[in-house]
Amino acid sequence: MPASAFDGAQAQRGSGDGPVQDLDERALVDRVMVEWWDSAAHALPWAGMPLDDRFGELRKLAAALISAAITTGGHTRDPQESGARNGVIAAAIDHGRYRGNQGGTWELLLFELTFLSDALRVAVRGSPLPPTVSNQFERELAAGLRVAKPACSLGLREAAHEQSSLHRGLDVDPGFGS
Repeated sequence: MPASAFDGAQAQRGSGDGPVQDLDERALVDRVMVEWWDSAAHALPWAGMPLDDRFGELRKLAAALISAAITTGGHTRDPQESGARNGVIAAAIDHGRYRGNQGGTWELLLFELTFLSDALRVAVRGSPLPPTVSNQFERELAAGLRVAKPACSLGLREAAHEQSSLHRGLDVDPGFGS
C-alpha cells in the first residue's frame, strides 16, 4: 500500500505525544487487513468463505492491538495500558468465539494469528515511523498478540461449550406428560 495511506499521520505531526500517537489508526488497520488478506486469500478455509465471514472479528482485534500499542507508545507502562489490554482481550475472545461458531479449530486460529502477526509487521514497517520507534511499536504489537492468543483460545472454547450445551438441551428427555 502506498505511503499516501499515512498522509493523515504526517499532516498531524506534532499533534500528539510522539510519532506513534500521530499515526492514523484507521489507515494502519486498513493496511493490516489488506496484508492479512494477501496471506489468507489462498489458504483454506478463508479462501472459500463468504466475504462477510472471512474477517470475523479480526478487524476489531487488529484495531485493539494497534490502539493498545499506540497507548503504550514506547513509554513506560501506565494505568491506561491495562484498559487498552482489556480491549485486546475482549476483541480476541470475540474473534475466537466467532471462529468457534464457524467450526474453526485452535490450529486454524493459530494459523490466522500468524497471518495477523505478519500483516502487523508489514504494515508497521510501511508506516512513516522512524526505525527505532517502529521496532518498539512492533514489540508492543507482539506483546499484545501474546495476550490475544490465550483470549482467542478462551473464545473458541466458549463457542464449543455453547454449542455442546445447545445440543445437550435438544437431547434432553422431556419426561412424563409429554
